[in-house]
Amino acid sequence: MIQVESQGKTINTLMQIWDTAGAELYQTITNTYYKGSSAVFIVFDLNNTESFQKCKFYIENVQQHCLEDVLKNLTILIGTHLSDERKVTTDEALFFTKQYNILYSEVNKDTNVDDILHTMAKRYIQLCE
Repeated sequence: MIQVESQGKTINTLMQIWDTAGAELYQTITNTYYKGSSAVFIVFDLNNTESFQKCKFYIENVQQHCLEDVLKNLTILIGTHLSDERKVTTDEALFFTKQYNILYSEVNKDTNVDDILHTMAKRYIQLCE
């Protein structure tokens, strides 16, 4: 449960998160998840360029299966496993996200993902108002 302040009120938001881990086995199920999604989190490994290149496929699925507001306002690309072995630069990821006008964030084991969840919940509530 995430609490969000909006127009002077505190709103409790419950998020249900589905993770397919990018497995091809789940692609047909994933398309069903997109249709009912209020937000999309696309996660890739900063140490793996192939992982980053697959993000375009997921963005295209969001474009095809989600409402337009989800892509424009409630999709975030998240780079994980931030380390010295990094293969994808912040500039590359930001360039990619600007093409689709989506948010970008980077996380590692020391990062609190609550900020990302809170940001997305707040954006969702603002869209619904």
